[in-house]
Order: sequence, then C-alpha cells, then structure tokens
Amino acid sequence: MGLTRLFHDGRRGRGGVLCLLLYFMAAGAGYAQTADTARAADQPKKKFNFAKIFSNTAGSADDPNFKPRKVAFVLGPGLYYTPSTSLAFTLGGQLFFDDMDKRLTHTDLPADKKALIAGRRSNLLIGANASILKQFSLELDPELYFLDRRLMLKGIIYGGYWPSWFWGIGGDTPDENKETYDELITTADLRLTYDVGHGVFLGVGGRYFFYYVLSATEGLLTETTVPGQDIAMGVGPMLSLIYDTRNDNTRPLKGALISFDALYNTPIRDFSGHYGKATMDVRYYFHIPQAKQKIDHVIAVNLVASSALGDDIPFQELPRMADKRYARGILKDRYIDQHMMALQAEYRFYWKWLGFAVFGCVGDVGPTLAEAWSFGKWTYGVGLRLKPFTSLPFTIRGDMGFYQGKPQFYVGINELF
Repeated sequence: MGLTRLFHDGRRGRGGVLCLLLYFMAAGAGYAQTADTARAADQPKKKFNFAKIFSNTAGSADDPNFKPRKVAFVLGPGLYYTPSTSLAFTLGGQLFFDDMDKRLTHTDLPADKKALIAGRRSNLLIGANASILKQFSLELDPELYFLDRRLMLKGIIYGGYWPSWFWGIGGDTPDENKETYDELITTADLRLTYDVGHGVFLGVGGRYFFYYVLSATEGLLTETTVPGQDIAMGVGPMLSLIYDTRNDNTRPLKGALISFDALYNTPIRDFSGHYGKATMDVRYYFHIPQAKQKIDHVIAVNLVASSALGDDIPFQELPRMADKRYARGILKDRYIDQHMMALQAEYRFYWKWLGFAVFGCVGDVGPTLAEAWSFGKWTYGVGLRLKPFTSLPFTIRGDMGFYQGKPQFYVGINELF
C-alpha cells in the first residue's frame, strides 16, 4: 500500500473510503459566505468561516482586503479503509509557492498567459499515512518552477514501512498465490527539465530505490528465487522529454501531454542488475463548454506504456497493470511483468464546485510487448469531484473502480490524468 491515500493516491495501492466530512464542511463554508450586502450591514460580527481552518486563502474571492499569500496552503486530516490496511488515518495537503513566480502579479501579462501560470503553480504535495496494522508512510511530490518558469523540478520522494502482497510475475498469476510480506521502502524520483519553447521540456534526472523485505509468509518469495525478495537497491540517470499544452495540470479541460522517460539502472553492489526502463504517457483532452450554465464537459483519453529490459530487475521495479494513474479497480501489485500497456478514457462533468466522472480502462502485462498489447484486462467505475476553494487549483477526488465485479475505493486530490 502506500503513502498518500488522500493526497496523490499513495505509493503501494490505491484503495480507500475517505471520511471527507471536514472537507464537505469546508466546501460549504467557502461557498456559503456570499450573504447579501444588506444582511452583512446588520451584523457587526463576521460569520466564522470554517474553511479557514484548512486553507489560508479561504474567502479570498469575497474579501476586498485579502492580501495574497507568499505560501498558500490546503491541509487537513482524513480517514479511510482498505482490505490491506484496515482502518487508516492520513494527514496531507498542498502548498503553493506563489512568491517564486512574480509573473503572476504582472499587470502587463496577457490574460491567457496569466491563466496558464495560475493553473501550473509551483507547489508541493504532502501526504502522511498510518494504519491500525502499524503501517506508516510519508510522500513529498514537488513541482517547482525557476528562471522565469523556464526550469521545472518535478518528482516523488517516498519513505515508509508498508506491508503488501505478492502474487508472482505475469498476467495469469492466480489469486491463491497471494503472499503477504513486510517491507521498508525509500525511493526518490526527480527530474530537472528546461522549456525549449512551444510547451516542450527537455531534461535529465535520476532515480534511487531501496527495498528491504523484512519478513514474508511461505510462498513464492520464500520458496523461489525472485529478484528483490531480500534487499534491492539501485540508482541511475534518466532522460526526460515532456510536451505539455494543458490549460491546467490539476484539473485540465483542454490540451495535451506527452511525456517520455528513459532510465538506466546502475546496481549498488549485488542488490540489483544492469537494466533499462522506458515509460511513455500520452494524454489528450476534448472540452465541450456550456458557458451560460457554467458547465464543462471533458473527455480525457490516456495511453500508458512501460517496458523494463535487462538482468535481475527487482519485482518492485517491474511495470504493473495498476498504478496511481490508471486501472482503478485492480490492486496496484496484482499484475506485474517486463511490459505493460494501459488505455483509459474518462468523461468528466464540472459545474461550479461540483463534478462527477465515468471511466474505463483496458490493458495487460506480459514478458513481451505483444502479450501486453492484448489488452486482456479491463476495469470501469464512477467518481465524485469537489472543488472547495475558488482561489486554488485543488480538487478532492473520490472514485469507485470495478474489476471482475469487485469494487475498490480511491480517494485523492486533483485528477489522476
């Protein structure tokens, strides 16, 4: 399982039924503060805005005396349940570093440019989790802009103790293979890219990982030889290409994203082998607005493909059918192999602060690209969206995904893709 259950869906599994009561209250408070002028004049004391407990920008849209924050934030607690965590608690949020980008306040900046910058603000996503099964994790997801927004730093830093499940390698592993194991994890995946123009970013990065399996029940991890069954450690450079024309990277309505990462792993001692890994992510958004009704219809399409080739690849680093951005309904580690492909589509309906989604995904894993291309597995589901703060690009997301008729629940912030 993983880290940011509430915020960014975690690192090791994406189930969750979140207790969003506090956020519902915050949303209602944030939007219910527009009392008419006459009533406000009769009341010498301002009504308490419950949303201000969770964000230092709550109420800014209706407050003429509001001063922009150098660091705007949304922070709050949550509660969720999954089969592998039982009852779990989370504390997370998002910090926006607007002081790093003075262009947001330039009066001579065109409106479309200012809207684009507002939709891609320097921010840090934070999530901390703990369960009654003594599972703990912490994740930091930075996306920071420098040099007049020409330089972008983006990635994931994760650490935790999080028991998980192993079914074996391949797309046909049976359910009865399930084996529980306890694991210590630290990973860092960072890339620094430069804007060469027209939405194209080129850059370099690196990945470090450390997996330490502390204990496992009797099964494939203990009775066979599987890379990563004891200790796995590696580090390596990465080349990154990004083409991004989305109007917003948290709740996109239109545009496209194409990203490609190529990683070479250099083993540390004998804890992993020499191998390469390539991942491609293609997204496109069709926008149908209803301006008078303030309604946005969006059809989002996404293709993800990943391959790992080489020797002694730890099973934790193999491509997987389900990840935090696709195949909702399948547990994250259920199907893993050297190649993976997933194609998903989602219809999104937004009206003011409320929205919902209907989605589906087909894909598979296999030892060859041809087997992964078979798209032998499919999932589907529905979701709810809430945007409690008008001044921040922040959306609470709740999804219910189905695979083979069995539901899985997911909670996070912002759209998955």
